Amino acid sequence: MSNNQPHPLSVQAEVNDIVSSALRLPRDLNGNSRWLVPAEAFIDRKGNEYRPRFATKYRGKHVANSPSGRGFVFQTVTLARDILQAYYEGDAA
Repeated sequence: MSNNQPHPLSVQAEVNDIVSSALRLPRDLNGNSRWLVPAEAFIDRKGNEYRPRFATKYRGKHVANSPSGRGFVFQTVTLARDILQAYYEGDAA
């Protein structure tokens, strides 16, 4: 592990915080699980927000668990795994 990489346990703790802040949405017509995650959860090292690859939709208003009211919709049964992959994507930017 290089010096500029965050410690895996701190990354996992951050991912757990993001997952716990996710708001469960009603399932889609096909029964797939959907989650709304605040946009503030996805900020790269430069301080810029980014759109995670696994997010299927962006919502720009009335997101109850987001200070800015914005969030991303994930359609997944493995939210923690998708958030972890999105974390490393944004960290590399």
